Amino acid sequence: MKLPLSIVTLLVTAQGFAASDGNGRPDVYTTRLVHVKAEVSFDQAKKDFDALNAVLAKIKGFEKRNLFYDKDQKVWIDQIKWKHLDAAKSGEKTLLNDPAYANLTKISDAKASSQFQAERVTEFEAPN
Repeated sequence: MKLPLSIVTLLVTAQGFAASDGNGRPDVYTTRLVHVKAEVSFDQAKKDFDALNAVLAKIKGFEKRNLFYDKDQKVWIDQIKWKHLDAAKSGEKTLLNDPAYANLTKISDAKASSQFQAERVTEFEAPN
């Protein structure tokens, strides 16, 4: 089965080494690298990405989302944080079946886009 926006799906389950959410389960992030079609403007792409926020807000296990744009490589980097791997898997299914996601697939160049789903192994913050 070929999923839109996804060439590669990587599931990393490193329970013993993963950074915990405080409840013993590791944080999980879904990261998409999305190249949109050349004829799609920045504003239109951002609007289509932002439409996913309403969907995500209703999904159990969703924690936060960061959206980045690399102007040099013209790639959108969409990062979603989930409470744990099960939440990520069920949340992604919900997201993939939503019309807002279908709109995003219409503007993307699926051949150049990829998706990764991985548990956070470590986190480092700058010292004060």
